[in-house]
Amino acid sequence: MKDLKKKLLRPVTGLLATFGISTCFVACYGMPVNTEFNEADFTFHVVGDIDGNGTKEPVRGIRVSNDSGDESAVTDENGRATVSVSYYGSDVKFAIQDVDGSENGSFKNQTYDFNADNMSSDDVIEIELEADDSQN
Repeated sequence: MKDLKKKLLRPVTGLLATFGISTCFVACYGMPVNTEFNEADFTFHVVGDIDGNGTKEPVRGIRVSNDSGDESAVTDENGRATVSVSYYGSDVKFAIQDVDGSENGSFKNQTYDFNADNMSSDDVIEIELEADDSQN
């Protein structure tokens, strides 16, 4: 019976000690930081040929969203949209979608990939949309 207690007691006390040390570490120093997780605001300026006259103008009514679609913004009358994004690593992917139909011209949906390591908070990402002739 004594051997059984020793065999059970040693792993249980070892496990409790491990949890105690982990709890002390978290309580004293906080949770370890995941350096791969980032948050940033990205500002887009979207232009396109609205009238078909060859002139690139700011486009209103374009949704810019992260690749999962849960964070998005729609461009204003100046063709600008700012999207707050949480992402892992340095590569970021956005979906660009024409959501207002032909009201402000018809444009093809596209994706935009870039490396966020080379971006500063003041940078504006310029997007030039291609006309969607299938809508006409």
